[in-house]
Amino acid sequence: MRFFYKFWSWLTGRNAKNTPVSVISEQMNESRQLPLGSEEFEIWSDRIISGVPLLNAADKDSLKFALATMILHLGPQESHKADLYFLKSLLKSAANQVAQAKMTVLRDAAKARLASEDAAKAEAANDKAAVDATLKRIEDLKDIKARLTVVQPDNKGEVTSQQPQQGNVTDAKKSKEVLDDKDLSSITR
Repeated sequence: MRFFYKFWSWLTGRNAKNTPVSVISEQMNESRQLPLGSEEFEIWSDRIISGVPLLNAADKDSLKFALATMILHLGPQESHKADLYFLKSLLKSAANQVAQAKMTVLRDAAKARLASEDAAKAEAANDKAAVDATLKRIEDLKDIKARLTVVQPDNKGEVTSQQPQQGNVTDAKKSKEVLDDKDLSSITR
């Protein structure tokens, strides 16, 4: 019976609907001549594409394009190749596309995560910079306060310097104006 199905496929170039799987798998492992014309390519590619039900839902033109690319990548001495090679290559190409799509999704998710982390770090750095600037201003004010002296005359009429009292900035300004008006050479420390 197998001989009949083999003969039928050889005679018509196609398998019958009830051809056993064992006959089809033997045919797929046979080394066949690569297509040499446009019409042969169409028959050959349709035969290969029909061998994998998973690929039947895909775009036929893109599958034929992939098959044509595979023929181009064969070595210069390969004029015959088994259909099974092309079937497995198409399945591998489909798996590569799925893997590439998954890698793209994962890469984009990682980029988004890193961007949000960088934004959080930048915000934290800005907050730290603002706190550092405020602390620097406070230190500068403490230095100014430490350097600022208030000049007040004592009971004898001599001018002495004292540290300003906490929160008494207006007195310090008035004392500075008084100090500017006096002759600086007469002040002793």
